[in-house]
Amino acid sequence: MVVADTSRRLEVRSYGVLGGQPSLAVPSMQAKVRAQCEGLGVGWLPRERAAGLIARGALVEKRVGNPREPNLLYVAWRDDHQGNALDWWLAQLKQERLATRLVEGIAIS
Repeated sequence: MVVADTSRRLEVRSYGVLGGQPSLAVPSMQAKVRAQCEGLGVGWLPRERAAGLIARGALVEKRVGNPREPNLLYVAWRDDHQGNALDWWLAQLKQERLATRLVEGIAIS
């Protein structure tokens, strides 16, 4: 189970999917968590998001033979349309609390 790439103009990318391996694409990480709780698939989830579900038995944590490398996250925008909204977002991303929440996500329990 994978979260679909939302890139509009760049080549679609995947991470952690073996070539030729069938996958079910969902629109968001929240949809991925819910689908896995319903038994519709398996896949990697951020521990911070899944901890409560694992604790209550809604999900099962498994060890893998080859742990995946940490993935890098990127933020991108068009450089020909910098306006007040982009300036506001860049200021928000400098706030440690928001940046951490964006990276770690919000726990789903």
